[in-house]
Amino acid sequence: MSKKRSKQAVVSERWEKKEVIGRVVDEKFTRFLRVPSLEAKTIAQKEYMRQLRECQIVVASGHAGTGKSFVASYNAAQLLSLGKIDKIYVTRPYNHLGKDAGATPGTDFEKMLPFCRPMLDTIKKVLGEGKYNYCIDNGVIEVAPLEKIQGRSFDEPCVIICDETQNATKQQVLSLITRIGEGVEFLALCGDPRQSTSLGENALDWVVAFFVRNNIKNVGITLFSEQDCVRSGIVREILIAFEKEGGFYKNIKESNLR
Repeated sequence: MSKKRSKQAVVSERWEKKEVIGRVVDEKFTRFLRVPSLEAKTIAQKEYMRQLRECQIVVASGHAGTGKSFVASYNAAQLLSLGKIDKIYVTRPYNHLGKDAGATPGTDFEKMLPFCRPMLDTIKKVLGEGKYNYCIDNGVIEVAPLEKIQGRSFDEPCVIICDETQNATKQQVLSLITRIGEGVEFLALCGDPRQSTSLGENALDWVVAFFVRNNIKNVGITLFSEQDCVRSGIVREILIAFEKEGGFYKNIKESNLR
């Protein structure tokens, strides 16, 4: 029995055949196959990118503007364009300002779009609008609230990105991290503990402490500081000022991860 070829191998073979017979393929149809690699802007980003390549579960915790969800989304789209995964799941808790958003009309995608647009915009930029729309329409990119995705099993080659994890419950995060199969390229848990709407210890700090305490293998953890902010100068200044006024990681110290 012949070995099943990957999607990328099939697509590459098609382009090669077209070139052999002298057909010229318009750039817009092949652009998504040649996605440029990201270049890390900080040491923490470089480590985060390494963990996304090498670990099955990666936690990115820390300040806004440090590229936590952007880097995960870019890598996910890149893997999809190369045929290394079949699906991308984008999720986050469906709440705001500490309250459930309640019953609102529309599909899960329509409800979650305002919350997940930054990640989806990154994916669209990598794939191109046509490929992106196809993936959305055919369920290759699935957007769903964490409340509906937490109990599912993930066995196919895929990437899962959970944003705003600090606003999830411990039970939701535990349910998510214990349902991933061997086919999952990576599960990224992103968030900022400072923006938690939960009372007491939030789920993001809890899961980092849990992984460190139990020395769980194949897990990567990156803690971003205000120095890792890659946004405009004023945002960086605001984050530094916040730290001076007492902002800090409540439960996790960098020394615990060494």
